Amino acid sequence: MKKRYYIRHPSSIPIDAQPIDKSSGIDHTSLVNISGGGLAFQSHTLLPIGKKVRIQIPSMDCSFRATGQVAWIKKEAQGCTVGIVFTDKSEAFHVRMIEQICHIESYRKQNMKKGRNISIEKATSEWIEHFAADFPQLY
Repeated sequence: MKKRYYIRHPSSIPIDAQPIDKSSGIDHTSLVNISGGGLAFQSHTLLPIGKKVRIQIPSMDCSFRATGQVAWIKKEAQGCTVGIVFTDKSEAFHVRMIEQICHIESYRKQNMKKGRNISIEKATSEWIEHFAADFPQLY
């Protein structure tokens, strides 16, 4: 069994995924989980292993884009889950930023469940103040 090098963080942030060669349309979907080495998302399109994919997060003002490669596919009743691996170290840095955004969004949702409706900006500020120092470093 292959050893996992990164911790997966669950997420439901909306993303767009499209093959680099544009062989199929944009898949508007959401993350399943994310880690320092890659991410997984739901898809209606069965992509072949090895296919290069551009990932975009439309809900982010900073216009996040990363390129990865399909590492695995898990067929499901309603489409499939696609695993993407990032092989470029600069992409790993971008993914690291997205990990933090996932934590911030989770923090915001936890506050909403407690009846405290805060903006993403406020959640970001609070999360950085309380948790950023404990966020594990990449290297």
